[in-house]
Amino acid sequence: MKIGIINNLNEKIEPCDIIILLSNPIPKSVKSSVVKSEMWLVKDFSNWINNLQCSHCIGSYFEFSEISTPILDRLYKSVKYKFEIIQDKEFNIITENQVVKFWIGKDYEKIPKNCDIVIVNDIPDERTITQTRKKTDGNVELAKYIKEKLPQVVIYPSNITSKLESKKNCITKFASIANNLYFNYD
Repeated sequence: MKIGIINNLNEKIEPCDIIILLSNPIPKSVKSSVVKSEMWLVKDFSNWINNLQCSHCIGSYFEFSEISTPILDRLYKSVKYKFEIIQDKEFNIITENQVVKFWIGKDYEKIPKNCDIVIVNDIPDERTITQTRKKTDGNVELAKYIKEKLPQVVIYPSNITSKLESKKNCITKFASIANNLYFNYD
């Protein structure tokens, strides 16, 4: 299963099974108006989703609190339910031969045990995870939850995009994302 994670709709999107948007896709030019934002979502954003070469699109960390439920329902229907907003909850993607359990959010205590892919909004403290003396400026609380819950993959924001790699003495693989990240999850 190929998974893509992007921060910007203007990025070139590679064909993949799942595309995950980490930032609010609503352009600044329409963001100040709820009505314009809603129109943009139903028209432009749904058109963007329908033209993706991906079977699922997941949004996270959006500022959708001001978007009315009827507008979101119109968006879901216009994209044939190919799009889902998730925040601080477990979400399963089912393909022909596997089920992948995602969790995206910032309430770290809600990370489910043995989750496949966890996407967080902060950098975990490496010293807490690996029991090394290496000092990092990462989030200790987040690192404790990761160590306790043991997700297979953790992705977090950074100024650079890194590949999935295991930290020393750790089963979990980590990657940071600045713009976009594509990886195969098998």
